[in-house]
Amino acid sequence: MTVKTQKELENAWKKINTKPIIDNLFYLADRWADEHKYEDINDYQKAVEKYISKDLPKAKVVKMLKRPFGFQIQIDNGILEVKLYMSGKVSGRFV
Repeated sequence: MTVKTQKELENAWKKINTKPIIDNLFYLADRWADEHKYEDINDYQKAVEKYISKDLPKAKVVKMLKRPFGFQIQIDNGILEVKLYMSGKVSGRFV
């Protein structure tokens, strides 16, 4: 991973890890918890992209995660993984 990519991923995490975006993502996580038997996790991809696209127009969701609810987004040549836990914890890491 280049230094540029590392900085882009760090900036992306800072932009996602804000109360308005996290609140919207937890809404999706709660819905997934209730509907996981009936809905496809990949159907949540468009909603995630909608919530992050204003601040990260170049970000592309490349994978949705089921347990815990989360996603991976591609920024430049790097991947940022975001997980939302029912305890209220949010984690972001570069994969």
